[in-house]
Amino acid sequence: MVVRRDGDTLIRLSDIGTAELGATSYDTSGIMDGEPAVFIGLHATPAGNPLTIVGSVQEMMPQIRETMPPGMTANIVPWSRRW
Repeated sequence: MVVRRDGDTLIRLSDIGTAELGATSYDTSGIMDGEPAVFIGLHATPAGNPLTIVGSVQEMMPQIRETMPPGMTANIVPWSRRW
């Protein structure tokens, strides 16, 4: 997956981290504002810059939302709402 393009240079997900399909635990479920939810956690590599990662995800959200089925929404949960 390409996460950024700098001129002719492509930065791929594999250049900065890994992605795995599956839950950390299948014994839990997610709820946000009283609705069923799916939570996706991002873990930076030791060389990854968390601020850059968050900024990139925020930039990608409009594209992600365009690919979602009708009725589904996507939000970035502020840190203060996680606890």
